[in-house]
Amino acid sequence: MAAARFSLRALALIDARPDVVLDRLNQVVRVFGKDALITALYGVLDPHAHTWTYASAGHLPALLRTADGSTSFLDAPPDPPLGTADTFRVREVSIPDGSTLVLYTDGLIERRGESLAEGLRRLEHHSSEAPGEPEAFCDSLLGALREDKAVEDDIAILAVTLTGASPPG
Repeated sequence: MAAARFSLRALALIDARPDVVLDRLNQVVRVFGKDALITALYGVLDPHAHTWTYASAGHLPALLRTADGSTSFLDAPPDPPLGTADTFRVREVSIPDGSTLVLYTDGLIERRGESLAEGLRRLEHHSSEAPGEPEAFCDSLLGALREDKAVEDDIAILAVTLTGASPPG
C-alpha cells in the first residue's frame, strides 16, 4: 500500500488529470502487485472554480456537506479497483460556497456484522451535525463513528471547506 501511495504522488506530478493518474497507477499495480486489489479515490480540487474533478477505482464515495448542513454522497458508480480496471472515468462536481468535501477510508465506517449501507448512513447523519470548521469536523466524526471501540482498520479523514466567492455563471 505504501508503494502505491508513493507511486501516486510521483505520477500526479507528471500529469494530474484523475483518469491519467489512476490509469498509470493501475499499470504499476499490475506489474508490481500481481494479485493486489487496491481502491483509490483521486481528484483535483479547484478552489477558484469551486469544482472537484475526480476518478474512483472501487473506493467509497466522497461526501459533500453544504453550508446549510445537508449532506449527499457523490456516488456515481466507481470503476473497478486498481489491478483489475481497464479505464477510469472522470467526473466533475461543483462545490457550492461554504460546502465541505469529505474523503475517508473504509475503516471509518465499516463494522463487523453490519452492512456498508449502515455505515454510510451513520457517516451521513454525523456529518450533518458536525461542526463546520474542518479540524473540528474531523474530530467530531472520529469520536462519533469510532464509538470508543477498538479500531480494526486504519482510519483517515480529509475534510476541506471552500469559502469565498465562486465565479459567476
